Amino acid sequence: MVEEISHVSVKPLAGYGNLKALASLNFRGVVLKGLKLMENDKGLWLGMPSRKKDEQWEDYYFFPDVSVRTLILDRIVERYKIEMGAGAQ
Repeated sequence: MVEEISHVSVKPLAGYGNLKALASLNFRGVVLKGLKLMENDKGLWLGMPSRKKDEQWEDYYFFPDVSVRTLILDRIVERYKIEMGAGAQ
């Protein structure tokens, strides 16, 4: 399934609290933009583009298969570490 993900782009951010980076990638021929790499006390996690609807936040898209979401997170984190200069660890 890794070959189904291409062109991972990550823009590290500073000064935005838990938001560490914005990312986009090509997954199965579809470009996904606006992915958010977030961090809390449990580590890094993936935030989806969302909008506020009826006082609740609603993701624009989601992955019903958690393994796909994990794969995407892993690729974004890998690229984030490279962008931050930690890829040689």
